[in-house]
Amino acid sequence: VCAQAKYAVRNGYERYGAAAFFSADRSPVGVWIESEERMYTPVDGREWEFAVWRFKCSLVYQSFAVGHLVWVHWSVSNTLVLSVREALEPGHCIRKLCNEFTHGSITINQA
Repeated sequence: VCAQAKYAVRNGYERYGAAAFFSADRSPVGVWIESEERMYTPVDGREWEFAVWRFKCSLVYQSFAVGHLVWVHWSVSNTLVLSVREALEPGHCIRKLCNEFTHGSITINQA
């Protein structure tokens, strides 16, 4: 997830983008922070803990960005809205039901 480091973030925030390294027994031995081009190890104390936190945040962001934004908002939501609008009359009971779950989707997806 190091490629995330190229994206800018707001002032006061740290950049995403890190890689974790593990020993043969699956113990964490290092975290590479891409934006700093620096490797942190457990002997770095609090800096190590922060590096591990940044890796976890990068991993969660990577999962969220693809899994939620792309799949839920751009694929599922848009498909449902378009299908309902094109196939069902405005007063159709299924269209009314779907509206409860898709209300505001187009506005959110364009944000």
